[in-house]
Amino acid sequence: MGFTTLIPILQCIAEVPYHPCQSQILKLIWSCVSNFLGITTTTQYEELVLILTKMLRRHCEGELGMQSETFSIICSIFVSMMKSSSYHDLPKLIICLEEVSKLTILSSLTVCGNNSYQLLQSLYLLKESYAYSHEDHSLNNSSKRELGQCITDVCKTHLLPWIVTAISGRIDEDVVLGILETFHFILCQKSDIQAKEFAENLISSSWFSFSFESLGMYPTERMKWRLYLMMSSLIDVLFGNDSGKPVREAVSSLPSDPNDLLFLLGQKSANDVLLSTCQSATLLILYCSSLHDERFSLSLSLSLSLSLHIHIIFA
Repeated sequence: MGFTTLIPILQCIAEVPYHPCQSQILKLIWSCVSNFLGITTTTQYEELVLILTKMLRRHCEGELGMQSETFSIICSIFVSMMKSSSYHDLPKLIICLEEVSKLTILSSLTVCGNNSYQLLQSLYLLKESYAYSHEDHSLNNSSKRELGQCITDVCKTHLLPWIVTAISGRIDEDVVLGILETFHFILCQKSDIQAKEFAENLISSSWFSFSFESLGMYPTERMKWRLYLMMSSLIDVLFGNDSGKPVREAVSSLPSDPNDLLFLLGQKSANDVLLSTCQSATLLILYCSSLHDERFSLSLSLSLSLSLHIHIIFA
């Protein structure tokens, strides 16, 4: 069954909530998009984009029920289209991705407690869309810049407030890591104005305090690496000149507990290069957090640790 035949069929069954054939037809379309690029017309691809966008819109608005598998395949089709050298610069695709990126996140946040996989798929689409918006060879640079701004807005307006509130409810660690990975990906575009604005938004949400709260909830190596690396990128964006490098160099040895960071400052590091590296990273984190009035540890403990550190240096 060819692509030309599949589009009209999808158009019919897309109007029926939970239609049993939706996922099967979408799988065939996904296969066509992924493996037989260039065999169909631009008009047909644009029609597909509009049908899929409408399905997601109705699903988000509660008009059209959708199976989790159907939702996942739709996300995968959009990703495949973005990666297609033949059709990834379609103006209609770029425009619709603005709406799709928001719709998938909003609909996933409402069901996250029951279906974390759907949110992970939405985050994957969001990250791929942001990467797509920064491709240099685009013939639609202004539209792609708008797409990038839209995705950053989704993160600031919806994902950031949600994760800051939901973290206390012990949500799936993979979901937390997925959101952090998306945020980190935006910060890694260091010269981008969107990265700068997003970094300032994170800081205004007490990001350092949130990071250590997350480490307390999920004391795993995966979480530690993600959060410290994200801190280093955040510092890079805020201060420039690769200023987050000390944190990156020490990440494997830094502790999860902020009180242990303070303990490090009280140790003598004259002949211990690793300890000295960790102390430099700790001082940088404390400095950056203090600049933005964040207090993830008791002031007295911090004062004592700094006093002891200074005493050891000059002893």
